[in-house]
Formats: sequence, C-alpha cells, structure tokens
Amino acid sequence: MARAQVHGFQGPRLGAPGHVIAGPKHFAGYGASLGGRDWDEVELSDSDLWNVHLPPFQAAINAGAGAMMAAYMHLNGVPAAANRNLLTTILRDKLGFKGFIGSDSGSVNKLVTQNLTRDTQDAAARAIAAGLDIEMVDPGKLAAMSKLPAAMAAGQVPQARVDEAVGRILKAKLRMGLFERPYIDEKAVEKTLNDPAHRRLARIAAERSAVLLRNENGVLPFDKRRIKSLAVIGPMAASAKDTLGPWVFEQNGASAVTVLAGLQQKLGKKVRISYSEGVRMPARMFPSPSATADKVPERPPLDETTEIARAAALARDADAAVVVVGEAMNMISEGGSRSSFTLPGRQQELLDAVVATGKPVVVVIFSARPLHLGETRAQAILDAWYPGSEGGTAIANLLFGDAVPAGKLPFSWTRSPAHAPNYYAQLISHKPNPVNGRYWNETSAPTYPFGYGLSYSTFEYTNLRLQQPSVPKSALVVLNVDLKNLGDRTADEVPQLYIHQRFGTSARPARELKGFQRVTLKPGETRSLRFVLSPDDLRYWSSATNGWVNNASAFDVWVGGNSEATLHGIFELTG
Repeated sequence: MARAQVHGFQGPRLGAPGHVIAGPKHFAGYGASLGGRDWDEVELSDSDLWNVHLPPFQAAINAGAGAMMAAYMHLNGVPAAANRNLLTTILRDKLGFKGFIGSDSGSVNKLVTQNLTRDTQDAAARAIAAGLDIEMVDPGKLAAMSKLPAAMAAGQVPQARVDEAVGRILKAKLRMGLFERPYIDEKAVEKTLNDPAHRRLARIAAERSAVLLRNENGVLPFDKRRIKSLAVIGPMAASAKDTLGPWVFEQNGASAVTVLAGLQQKLGKKVRISYSEGVRMPARMFPSPSATADKVPERPPLDETTEIARAAALARDADAAVVVVGEAMNMISEGGSRSSFTLPGRQQELLDAVVATGKPVVVVIFSARPLHLGETRAQAILDAWYPGSEGGTAIANLLFGDAVPAGKLPFSWTRSPAHAPNYYAQLISHKPNPVNGRYWNETSAPTYPFGYGLSYSTFEYTNLRLQQPSVPKSALVVLNVDLKNLGDRTADEVPQLYIHQRFGTSARPARELKGFQRVTLKPGETRSLRFVLSPDDLRYWSSATNGWVNNASAFDVWVGGNSEATLHGIFELTG
C-alpha cells in the first residue's frame, strides 16, 4: 500500500508531469502513542520498530519517495524532529533514504516546549544536526531555522551540514522543474475535481473499501421491486464534509455526494425518500490545539428529543430505514482521540428508536476506528469509513446490489478502549488458552477479527497444497488453494495468507498476514489461487541478535477470508 501511494503521488519518476513529491509520515512509530492518544509519547522496542513500524517506510523508500516527514512525538524520550538515531542512523544509513527530511508543522520550535532544547536557536541547531533538512512552520510563527546563521556563528552547526540540507532541497526542486515552471494552472483544479474519470475511480474506491459487518436474513441488498419508501436518517446522511472526511480542502466540500443525495439520484421518483437529521454531533469538551479544525458553521438549534421521535415515525412509515451514524470528520482528525467507542452524542438513542419500529434497518458507519453500537438489533451494518467525493453514489450502489461489498477490516474491531491494544498478531503467552479470556469479567475477543468482511455471496476454501513441504531458507515457498463462489451472484473475495513460525531465535506472533489478493468469481466458479512466500517474507528482526534472521523452523500456514482462517497446512524451512 505504501509503494502504491508513492507511485500514485510521484508517478513513474520524481518530476513526472502532473505529480508531486511523496512524503511519507510520520517517521516513525507515531501510531504507537501512549494509551493510543494522539501526540503522546511513544516507547517502542526495537523489535516492534523494525518488524511493524519501519517496513511500510522501507517499501515507500524502495518505491522512490522523495521526501520524509519526521513525527511530532518523543520516541523513547527524544522528539523525532531532533532524533539523530532515527533520522540519520536508521532512516539514512540503514533504510537508505536519499531525499530530504522535513519537520511536521511547528515541531522544530516545539522542541523547546518538549523540554529538549534551551531556545529556538538551540532547537534549530539540534534538529539540523540530527538530520532534518527543512522546517514546516506554523502560520504566523517565526521559523526556528532563521536562527541558523547565529547558531553557525556560535559553532553549534557546521557549514557543511547546512550546505548538505540546502543541496537536498535544491536537488528536489530541480528534479520537479520548479525553476522552469514555478506556478500551477489554478484553472485546472475544477476540471480535475470534476473529471468524470476521476469521479468514477472515487466511486469504485468507495465501493471496494466498504466493509459489510452484519447482514442478518439477507436484508441487503435491498430488493428494488419491494422497496417503495425509504427513511434516510442520521447526522451524517446529508453532511458533505463528513462524507469527505478529515484533511480535505474546504472548497471541495460542495463536490461531495452525500448518502441522501446518492439515494435520491439512484432511486429518483420510484421510491419515496424521507429524511431526518435526528441528532447533532456534540461540541468538543475541551478546546482543540488546532482551532481551525473545529470551526462549525452556525445552524438553527435542533430539538433532538422531538427529532428522534420524528425520525422513528418516518421509519415506521417506510419499508426500510438507512441510519447513517459515526464520528464527525474533526473527531477522527489529528488530535481527535476519544476515551470511548460509543456513538457520540445521542446517536445511540436515535438508532435504538429507529430499530424499535421493527422495520428493516441498515446502519451505515462513518468512522476510521471501531465503534460500539450498543446491543443494537439492526439487521445490517456497513462500515463506509469516510467514503469521499462519490461516497453517496457508492453507498447507494452497495445498498441496492449494483455493487457487492468485499472490503476487509484492516484492524481488529476491539470491543472497548480498555482492551486496546488488542491485535491479532500477538505473541503466544505461557498460558495461551483461552487467548480471548484475559479479563475476569468479559471476553477480550474482538467484535470482528482482523481481515473480516462479508459479501452478498458466500465462498468456500479447499484443497490447500504446498508445492514442497520442505524447502531451503533461500528458496520460495509456493502454495495453492481453491476458492469457490457458492452464491448466485458475481462477487469479489479477498483471500488472505497467514503464517506462524513455531520456534526460532525469537518467539513469533500467533499469526502474521503475509499475502492477500482480490478475486472476482462468477456464481459457482472455482479458481485455483497461487501464493508465494519469499525469504524476505519469512525473515524478522530479532532482539536476540540485534538484526534480521531467517530461521530453519516448522511453519503453520492458513488461507481464508480473515485472520481466523481454518484451512491449514505445514511447511518446513531447512538449512
């Protein structure tokens, strides 16, 4: 995924027309903050750093990423923007990065706030000495790097290091052609945003990434012949901003197709559609450090109690209801950590009232993390994430069967923040059974496992076979599996390959995802799929040797539709 993003942003080479420099972020370990709270410190073992957090950056570097952004947080006590071990020893010397390294917004000045440096001159000197090349400055603030001449005069920074940083930046500008073509064509923006080919891809991306979490009694897809009236309910149903999600330019909001608009466009006058906002998103309890992210336009007040009752009445009067709930885009943006997985505000009360009508209810979730929907008895749950500019069109297609969901969860759907971190690739403890019984009072099993996602069809995995049950460490491990579409409609499935190394220099996780592919099968069709494991797929970084190892060992292998796959095989790595 990292490699694909770099190629998408940069094109086939740095400086390709119509492209920009890819700058992966935040380097590194930013996702492992204390308690999962954004901006908090990170204490990360070398094993986790090398086995989990650095491989995507390595893939981006190998794909040619021209820039890298250092993170805000302390990594093992040292802020990333001035962490020489991170930016020079690891990023440049060990991972082989050749581009320029930038700071996150204001993070050089904030080295003073983080109690690392005496003042901003010291901050600039420490950051550039650590390997930082360019500073992103908070709006209205003086750049810490403006103090570099004084720092150089004081002997804090050698001239050669400053020349090196300037050289990297100039080289990137030359390769991008910015001296010959310093300006873009602003008139092309609207044309690009509304390009039918782009809109089509946006719709397909939303259709393919949506994850169907529940579909009791096959309530989805809706039968176009039977649905004559539909209630569309919820604070996200007609919100263009929340459809697009966070970190999107304000002026693009008008281009988003909401769920309400997508259903109206799809169904036209054939289906009577009623709408209720239901409830509003609650205001932030504490002021945000980035006030601009929390500006909400003034709207007339909403009597939520009355509106919940009206929403239930609309559902009662319709053949089915679509309830769009979740988290507002600024709740999931930077600094948007929450202490609960419950629906914000009175959304749960709204959902319960609609479900209580007894009508078929489909819940569409806008969020980027697990949410707890109480004990809702809604028949179907579709996780749409933040589906983008054609999100409403995509969701309408999914609900009425013109697209078939096949998205898979990229995380374990943890039941409670108290269970976090709770990931599938844990080490097996000295008392492994029950793995999901770590709490005295409740199960620690996730609501939905990593890789989970339903379809409008069903699939069967059979006949797992290894080309060779025993292979040398330097050879490829090749296996095949048969996949059959048991349903009556063409659909996609995402077969996933997991391994477990039984013994070695270090203990290894219970399961690790090592391959996946998306397959389209016609009704009744069977296809033989091929998976290949290279020596790089089977190596890992061991704290016992302080380096990469490939062990001779027995390996378990599973193939299936999620991380709880049961189709199993064994191979031996020798030598």
